[in-house]
Amino acid sequence: MSKKKAMFFKVASGGGDTDADLFITNAGITDPTIQDAITNLVLGLKANNTWNSYYAIYPFASDGISQTREFQHKWNLKDTTNYNITWGGTVNHDADGVMSDGSTGYGNTNFLYSNIGATAIDFSFGFYSQTNTSTDGGIEMGVNNFGNGAFLNLMQSLETEFFMQNQKINVSYGTDTLGYYVANKASATDMSLNKNGTSIGVNTVSNSPSTYSQNINILAWNNNNSAGNYSLHKSSFITIGQGFTTQQVSDDYDTINDFQIALTRNV
Repeated sequence: MSKKKAMFFKVASGGGDTDADLFITNAGITDPTIQDAITNLVLGLKANNTWNSYYAIYPFASDGISQTREFQHKWNLKDTTNYNITWGGTVNHDADGVMSDGSTGYGNTNFLYSNIGATAIDFSFGFYSQTNTSTDGGIEMGVNNFGNGAFLNLMQSLETEFFMQNQKINVSYGTDTLGYYVANKASATDMSLNKNGTSIGVNTVSNSPSTYSQNINILAWNNNNSAGNYSLHKSSFITIGQGFTTQQVSDDYDTINDFQIALTRNV
């Protein structure tokens, strides 16, 4: 885990960064604590020089005051004009995040897997899990069609799995399924699984090219335009991004965990 000290940026409520302000306005968040947490998160990622490496950041921050939590949880912090979530089935929304009912609930990110390019490199998933379970089943996020795609599964036969283009990493789930997982493809031969800023598994085999053009789902996978394998984990933070260096994974974990601490939901 990174030795960097937690970094909080002192800002006036709801002010200090135009990207944060856009998200706060679109989501209709009025709680000053949440406004400050969002602003500090954005400033922290920018200080880490990783902000521009994300396609989508879903912080699932909500107060449920001027808008429903379901509405507030759909927004992409990185770009409120793209990749906002379309909810399907029954998804439970509360102050700690989002969770599928296990049989129908999921989110369509409207992000095409093919956006990452035909080489299927330079890509990542981030998933902050609030649920500890040793029960098998469920895909946290991803897309799949006969091995052409990518997905993250926190618990399958007591292992955590990152699959991408017919290559995968399987590692023992350890002692729990709590915390921030990053499934990372940083180069053609650099595929890794990370938990709370630290690598827990690597694979150096090259991936086959990607030609599959379907949207990535969260809380389930998209299998040929059909949601399935519903997640058993509540999430309080999800990302889709480019690949990251080991140091960037560590630095962003610190920043994202600071955000969770500010909202009293870190695990």
